[in-house]
Parts: sequence; structure tokens; C-alpha cells
Amino acid sequence: MIVWTITLAIIGGGVFAVFCLNRGSAWKHSRITFWLLISFIAIAVALVSTTIIVLNFQWRAPPEPEITYGEFPFRLEYEIDGEHFVIEDVLIAEFRGSFRGNPTTRPWRSWSRTLLYSNVNDLNGGRFLLHETDGVSIYFNPGDARYFMGYLGHIENEPVPGTAPGIMPYIRVRYPHNRPFIPAVRIEDAHELLAEHGITLISWEYTPPIVNRFG
Repeated sequence: MIVWTITLAIIGGGVFAVFCLNRGSAWKHSRITFWLLISFIAIAVALVSTTIIVLNFQWRAPPEPEITYGEFPFRLEYEIDGEHFVIEDVLIAEFRGSFRGNPTTRPWRSWSRTLLYSNVNDLNGGRFLLHETDGVSIYFNPGDARYFMGYLGHIENEPVPGTAPGIMPYIRVRYPHNRPFIPAVRIEDAHELLAEHGITLISWEYTPPIVNRFG
């Protein structure tokens, strides 16, 4: 948008200058008008070049991580009405690439997360369904690849989301549509929430995130 604005300004200034130069012999031979035109074009070219350089810098792909692959075993043990359950698997996190931004998209890193043992039919949007009754669903999400791989943010000036429940292993309760939405809760803090729905959290073990370097 900025480049187009400056380009239109250049064209408009050029048309105006040509109009002035063609208004008569006095304008045609005016050195002042000639040098004003040259100065205007030089300044406009400098502005366009600077804008392109700045945008290219802002849209550059973020640095790639030093470590691009990791495996993170986890184990969740819980009980419902005296029945014992265990979810045990290995989260595989992998870096897929860094991508440049554009006028509508910020620069970003792509990650993939898969589970080594769980069948895709056991999952709902990458989550395990722990319990469902009367339209209330309790889900367990083992976490996001970004969290385990030491993610530092899409670009340097973006807030670090390393403690956000949305990318850490979490519990989420979904009620029917007429009930308020419950935000994600870290598993370490979910004992009371789970107990409200008849679930006793016995143990939670997982591999902590790695310390990664970017760039």
C-alpha cells in the first residue's frame, strides 16, 4: 500500500511538472522548474527504495531453530468412578520451515506435532476425550510442538507465549452451547476442575521442553 501511494505521487508529480513545462516558452526554459522536477523525482525514488528495504526487512523469514526434531514421552493417569485409566504416548515435534511475511500475513515458523502410538480415531482435533456426560466434554491436550521445542515467538518483537496454557499440556471443559466457555487450564492446576466432573487426577508425567536456539 505504501509503495503504491508513493508511486502514484511520483506519477502525479511528473504529470504536473510536464504540464508546467508545456505552458509556454517561459515555463519550458525555466531552470527552476527543471531542477524542482529532478529533485522531486530523486526524493521519490529514495522514498520508494527505502520503503522496499524496510518492508523486506520486516517481512523476512524468522531464524530457524538449532534443534529441529524432538520426542517427548508423557503419561497421564486418572480415575473415574473407581475405574482406572492411563494415557501414555510420545509426542513428536518437528520444525517444518520458516516463511516470509507479506502485507496480510506476519512472518512465521511452521511446526508439526504427531503422536507415536495413538490412533487418529482416539483423538478429537489432536485432543484426548477423557469423559463425556450430559453434553459436557472434558479433553486432555498433550501440548503444542512450539512449547516443547523452545519456541521464542514468531518474530523478535512478538510476546513470548511460552507460559500460555494454549500451547502447554492442558485440560479443557466444553459445555453445551448455552453454557459459558471454560478456558484451557494447565494440567498441574486442573485437579479441582477435574474433580468437579468426577475425575481424579492420579499422576501426570511428561518430558520438559528443550532449550533451543534460534538463528
